[in-house]
Amino acid sequence: MFHHYRRLIELRHTDEVVREGVTRILWPDDDQLFCLTRTLGERRLLVLANLSGRPAGLPGDAPDLTRAGLVLTTHPDLPADRPVLAPWESRVLRLS
Repeated sequence: MFHHYRRLIELRHTDEVVREGVTRILWPDDDQLFCLTRTLGERRLLVLANLSGRPAGLPGDAPDLTRAGLVLTTHPDLPADRPVLAPWESRVLRLS
């Protein structure tokens, strides 16, 4: 867990989209998922976090993950384009 937080801090220092991008919260009423996009110009990151001990499926209007590039994850053994998050899983994906 410490390693993951350290990588998040590093990402904040090295990625302009994280530092300066416009934040948009996705599905703010969802108690299980915390999801947001950060956009700067044409570049966009997607942050996904399952805040529960149960698997969490992404809503049908979720961004297409099939071409997303994995930036950071808590579960490196799982495919980044899965539309389901494992319990307590988080991912940062580059959408463009």
